[in-house]
Amino acid sequence: MRTKAREGPSLYRIIVNPSAGAGKAAAILPEVEAVLREKGLTYDIAATMAPWDAAVLSAQAAAEHVEGVVAIGGDGTFFEVCNGLAETGTALYVVSCGTGNDFVRSLPLPKDPIEALRLQLNTPLRPVDAGAASKFRFLNVAGAGFDVEVLRQTERYKSRFHGIISYLLGVIRTVRIYRPFHGILEVDGERVEGDFTLVVFANGQYYGGGMRVARKADPCDGYFDVLWVPALSKARICTLLPLFMPGWYDRLKVVRRVRAKTARLISPGLTVNMDGELRDMDDTQFRLLAGALRMGLPERKR
Repeated sequence: MRTKAREGPSLYRIIVNPSAGAGKAAAILPEVEAVLREKGLTYDIAATMAPWDAAVLSAQAAAEHVEGVVAIGGDGTFFEVCNGLAETGTALYVVSCGTGNDFVRSLPLPKDPIEALRLQLNTPLRPVDAGAASKFRFLNVAGAGFDVEVLRQTERYKSRFHGIISYLLGVIRTVRIYRPFHGILEVDGERVEGDFTLVVFANGQYYGGGMRVARKADPCDGYFDVLWVPALSKARICTLLPLFMPGWYDRLKVVRRVRAKTARLISPGLTVNMDGELRDMDDTQFRLLAGALRMGLPERKR
């Protein structure tokens, strides 16, 4: 669905997922429009109606040479928009109104989504990295193993709880039932074959509603942070969980971390998590797409 909001050719396209954040995205749309009108920007609006609509709509926007896409939704919406916009040159502006809002946690933006949009529109564009997992693109974090099962189990609780609570309940249930997967990881010239509890390819730092899986990852540095954990007992996993949320688990000897631009993960029947979206992928090639997107972000204070 598309409605013209101002006369003249549209310079910006608002892509909104009305169901994101239990309706928060639809509710905030008038405020987003007001911000664009304040700046005298022409725009039109496209609402998603089904999965993958945001990818199609953003690719259409890039093909029509609009200056920027304003994406209103959560990490799932941004994942789709990334698949439409990566390496096109069309700018991305994010209005985070989802459940977890993990990607924006790694960005130097205000927590308030409207204030964050104002800052993005008033800041010069800069290159931001994306990741490729075979044919898909992702903005934030891809992984396999424990996190995939957590996402599956979290769905059991989302109707009653939101954000980090449903995720933590999913973690507790996963600890009880999880079994490591066997696979081959190739990264940075190293080949590791064995049983894994977790493998992560991080462009951003957070997933699962605030779990800091890669505390040193930077979506503007041109590298993935690749972390992997070998098979662990349930008791050992329980002792690591308190360190996992703030990200300090990566200091342990059992955890390996490298910075890399390419990697490969092979495991028949494996499911890969990309920004909270699950896909079955037996053999996945990961590539860091340096500067694949343009966003209005201030320089991070060091």
